[in-house]
Amino acid sequence: MERPWIDTHIHVSDLGPDGRRRERFLEDLLDVLDRCDADLRFVVSCDGSYMGNIARDPEALLVGNRMIHELIRQAPDRLYGSCTINPNFLDESLRVMALCFEEWGFVQLGEMLQYAMDYQMDSDATERVVRQAVEYEVPVQVHLGTYYCSVSL
Repeated sequence: MERPWIDTHIHVSDLGPDGRRRERFLEDLLDVLDRCDADLRFVVSCDGSYMGNIARDPEALLVGNRMIHELIRQAPDRLYGSCTINPNFLDESLRVMALCFEEWGFVQLGEMLQYAMDYQMDSDATERVVRQAVEYEVPVQVHLGTYYCSVSL
């Protein structure tokens, strides 16, 4: 039996850069999987305007994760959900995590984008959401890098 390949770092949006809905979004995404010569699966998290909204608005956490839920619901065993939160909105993050992990079957927390959402990985709020992810027994995907560093050497 062929082992599946699982890519855990896929950002998706059903909205194009112009804000219009991508009509064949799911079909096009599944076409990528179908064309692969391996048994490829994706763990998907929201992207585009969803990310920007999550950085500014606690209500956007549910909106972005619901888009992912609707997507993975239509492609079981091919697409899996990754829950995007913002620890700056701790109560809403914990509420959305409960929905994603307890009801919707998401398999990962993240991508944790502290540089884009203006939080610190070593803050009390971030520690709280990571500890909650441990309780749910899901991995945490953190994006680290030096590209956004403003310190000159």
